[in-house]
Amino acid sequence: MTLLELVEAADCDGVIEALPGLPPEERDAECGERLFAARRARSDEWTFAQEWAWLAATLGCAISPAEAAEQLIRFRGTATDRSGQLSGAVDVHPVAWRIELVARIRDAVPDEGYSCCFRLVEHIARGTGAPMPDRDVFLRAWLFNHFGHYRHVGSSRFDPADVERLRADPLTPVFLPLALERPGVPVRSWLLPFVQLAEDGLLERRALLRRVVAEVRQDGGVPFGHAQEWELLAPTREERAELADDLAAIVEAQLTRLHQDGTRKTTEPTRDYLRVLLADPADNVRYVRDHLALLDKSLPVAALAQEQLVEVDRVEPLEPELVSDASARILLREEKKLVRTQLSWLDRLAKGDPARAHRVVLDAALAFDNRDVVLQERALHVIARHLRSAGDDVLPRLRTSAARLHASLAPRAAEVLGSEEAGGTCVEALPPAPRPEPVPGPIETVVEVAQEVAVAIADDWEPIGFERALDGVVRHAALDRAGLTEALRPVARKEPRGLFGQGPYLFDVVRTLRGDEPREFALTGAIWNRYRRDEAVLSPPESMLDARMLEVLRIVESGSQPFLLATPTWSTGALDADVLVERIAAFEELGVVAAEHDFAQALLRVDPAPGERVVRTAEALRSEPGRRLARWLRGGGLPHQDSTPAGWAEPAAHRDALCRPAHPGPGIELPLPPAAADLVGDAQRERVRCGLDPFWLAQLPHHRDEVVARDINTAFVRGWGNERFLPHLAAAGGPAGFAVHRLLAGEIGSCRPALRDLVLDSFLVLAARGQLDTGLLGEQLGAMLSGGRMKVSDVHATLQAAADTGAYRTTWCVLAAALPGLLGGDIPRDSARLLALATECAARCGATGEIPAVAEVAARKGSTQLVKSARALRDALA
Repeated sequence: MTLLELVEAADCDGVIEALPGLPPEERDAECGERLFAARRARSDEWTFAQEWAWLAATLGCAISPAEAAEQLIRFRGTATDRSGQLSGAVDVHPVAWRIELVARIRDAVPDEGYSCCFRLVEHIARGTGAPMPDRDVFLRAWLFNHFGHYRHVGSSRFDPADVERLRADPLTPVFLPLALERPGVPVRSWLLPFVQLAEDGLLERRALLRRVVAEVRQDGGVPFGHAQEWELLAPTREERAELADDLAAIVEAQLTRLHQDGTRKTTEPTRDYLRVLLADPADNVRYVRDHLALLDKSLPVAALAQEQLVEVDRVEPLEPELVSDASARILLREEKKLVRTQLSWLDRLAKGDPARAHRVVLDAALAFDNRDVVLQERALHVIARHLRSAGDDVLPRLRTSAARLHASLAPRAAEVLGSEEAGGTCVEALPPAPRPEPVPGPIETVVEVAQEVAVAIADDWEPIGFERALDGVVRHAALDRAGLTEALRPVARKEPRGLFGQGPYLFDVVRTLRGDEPREFALTGAIWNRYRRDEAVLSPPESMLDARMLEVLRIVESGSQPFLLATPTWSTGALDADVLVERIAAFEELGVVAAEHDFAQALLRVDPAPGERVVRTAEALRSEPGRRLARWLRGGGLPHQDSTPAGWAEPAAHRDALCRPAHPGPGIELPLPPAAADLVGDAQRERVRCGLDPFWLAQLPHHRDEVVARDINTAFVRGWGNERFLPHLAAAGGPAGFAVHRLLAGEIGSCRPALRDLVLDSFLVLAARGQLDTGLLGEQLGAMLSGGRMKVSDVHATLQAAADTGAYRTTWCVLAAALPGLLGGDIPRDSARLLALATECAARCGATGEIPAVAEVAARKGSTQLVKSARALRDALA
């Protein structure tokens, strides 16, 4: 077979075997040209094996060393040790040709990586006596061919036999010292064999240490695997002293990295590395203040810093001021492990040197401000243990600090400190009850209308501004259409970000008024028409808003109404009855027929109990809307519906853990169009896109409980925006029934920490308005906690924040109602925290009486934190 036929057959070994026996004319330059031509014609079809055979054939032909080096370097297979397979192909050439090939490869091979045809070059150098290239790439390839790629510490691929082969390699005496000297050779990639070679005396250990430290300094990245490397090197104290400056720079760089903080996972490599670098406390003394600064960081970082400080203190006692600084940073943190460790450290300091007891007990007293009762108790034990050594002069300060202790610890504090138990009750502190604010009158100029419209489009969360802007557009479209069109020009330039809602709908009205091209999701577009045909798309409040907006579009186009009847007069969305009577009277004088959905919305917003005088004035109206308004007011308006679910009066253990409120039901005959009647009808459509919306409250400003009962189930499934809705709900009108309290209970136990203040404000506002049923809220919390629907820790965080504002009695009443349900079945984890909070609130407000569920837990044997907390509450109520 010819060379080309062997190449086509992908027979590389056959090519190499055939080359020495071929006559010169079959290996001449012309043959090489034929091979190059074949590769150009077939390169897209050839396999790797065919290309490899082609390379062997080409090297055996009469090509120059320069061309051979170029093909070797560019060929994709030469990055591996397979280049040694080509040695037979180059052996057919004279010695001078092969020596020149080595020189060409040495000069042309790139500096990066390992691709340098090392096996082939090594074969030629040994066979011809040519000097072996010692560029960095050849040193890396030499190590790679012995040990493979990146043999990290702990790798199971490391084979001690590799070290034996390296010892026998004639290149080792030259290449091994060079590898330690060259920065371009990553010694740490092969640290395991290098350490073994240093132990065998083939290289200097100190040189290896210096090289590793230099690589680490130069690296500057995340120290992955650095800790294992340092443990493998295990430098002695003398060796660390020689590298003191470099090690200091490394430690400072790692400390700087920790100052940037991060998660447990992201900081783990740095923490592990610092832990082994500073394993000797004597090396750690100079970094004490750095560790102090780290005590304010995340738990993993602070724990490392505390650990290092404790170890340094064992070897060289820290100054008392530094210990006090550490205590001030740690003892108020929430992480129990840190606080316990700090108190144990203080306890050991006072045991080892009674002269330090004075400062130790004062430092330990800082933990009295910690929220955790267990940690407060531990601090009190430390103080009691060393109070005699501290002297009597610390007692006044300790007694002052003890006033902040949990109520359950007051007897023990009085016993230890010789003070009387704090007596009396705290005055309940609630915020001032907010009052609805009147809405300004109609917008007077087209410029003001444009400004109000721009604000309303940008803020979808403010229903009253939207209603005023909508009324302003209707009014001034009738009074000065041309002026309003021009004033709204800037507003119509940019579409709102959302597709649905008050802002986009108002934008559609503006575009219609101006005669501009509608947006893709416009109210009158094909997409919305499809939505209206699908009842599962729009929720009842969205359907009512949609009907009103279509009506406003017709009013703006036809000028059939001079203003809107439903514009609220109060910030809650409510409408004064006398104002509505005046508006309908004005319509009668002008001969205007009120739009159906505008009038229906006005009825839903009007004050249902305006007084006899207003009702009689309404009865004097002549038009059909006037007579309907009179009948509406005389009948007391929209009747309220109780949202308490059936079976709620059953024992706590049998309640539904979801505590779903009863939907507004059918059977109420209302003189309203279907879209308006559905707002309080049988809620069959539950599609909610973005949680509960304040605009829904403005649609039914006197029936907030029905609004929540209608949509709470879907809102909880979606879980979007309910925290922002709560303040509007607390300030709204109408009874706060089961549904309102259910929504509040759900947010108390599931709100994000960043939004907890909104939930807390709503809780306090309802309490300040006298509308918070603490018993009902507590029962709901107890049922949901026992059913596993929320975490005790989340409920505790919100109620603790409420107690911190001074609302101890309100918080106690909620907890007292929640505890029977919480403790009645399988008691959830962390329930002891709620019992401790209940004890504090009961003591602060002077509550008494027995709670059977608490007494049952308190009577159990043992001394778990749950039982101890139940006993403390039982005693506080006695």
